Amino acid sequence: MADETKIGKEELRVWIEDTLKRKDFSFNCLKDGDIYLQLFEYIWPKVMKKYKGRIIMYPSSDNERKENWKVINIVLKKVQLEEDFIKYNDIVKNNFKPCYESLIILYFLYSLVRYHECDFILAHPIDQKLTDFMSSEKPLTCLIYM
Repeated sequence: MADETKIGKEELRVWIEDTLKRKDFSFNCLKDGDIYLQLFEYIWPKVMKKYKGRIIMYPSSDNERKENWKVINIVLKKVQLEEDFIKYNDIVKNNFKPCYESLIILYFLYSLVRYHECDFILAHPIDQKLTDFMSSEKPLTCLIYM
C-alpha cells in the first residue's frame, strides 16, 4: 500500500465485495452481522475458529441476526476492541456514519494484518475516539489475538 488511498463508501463496498467474494454489498447488509463475522475471520482467524459454525450467512430472521450479533459482541470482548466501534443500534437503522466507522476500523485492522501497514485518507469524518484508537498502540493489542 505505497500510495495513500481515499476511503469512502464506494471503496469500502469494493473491498468487501473483493475480500468476501460477495456481490451487491450495501451498508444495509451490515445489520445481518454475517459480514462483520466474515471480516473477523480475516483479522482474528484463531479467535474465529471457535465460532465458525455459529456464523449464519444471509440470515433470514431476526433471531438469526441476533445470533450473529451475539457472536460479534463475544469476539469484540475477546479481542479487547470496544463494542462502541460497531454500534448495533445505529447499524440496524442503516445510519451512514456508524456503518462507515465500523467498516473503517475493520479496514484499518485488516490492512495491518495483511500489509503490516495502513496508509489511507478518510473520505468522511469519524469520531475522535476512533481516530485516537487508530493512532495509539491499542490496535496492536487487539491484534495479538490473531
